[in-house]
Amino acid sequence: MAMAKAVVVSVCELAKVPTEWVTPAEGKEAATGKKTASKDEVNAAIREQFNYPHTLTEHEADACAAYLAAKNGSLIRLVESETAAAPMPDKWRSLKD
Repeated sequence: MAMAKAVVVSVCELAKVPTEWVTPAEGKEAATGKKTASKDEVNAAIREQFNYPHTLTEHEADACAAYLAAKNGSLIRLVESETAAAPMPDKWRSLKD
C-alpha cells in the first residue's frame, strides 16, 4: 500500500494536481463522531447522512467518510470556490451540507 501511495503522490505532484490526505481515523470520526468506529458503523452513518437507502461497499463508505473529513479542508474549499458560479445539479444538493 505504501508503494501505491508513493506512485499516486508522485503522479499528482508531476501533474500539479492538488491532494489532501485524510487518515482512516479522521474519516471514521467525521462520519460517526468516534475514531474507533467499525466498518458497519461507518456504513450506517454514511447512509444516514447522505440519505442513501442501500448498503454501500467498503470503498464507497470510505470515500464518503474521507470527503466528510476533508470537506472543510483547503482543497475542497478551493474546488467549491472555483465551481461556485456553476449551478449545482439537484441530485448533488444533499451532498453540499
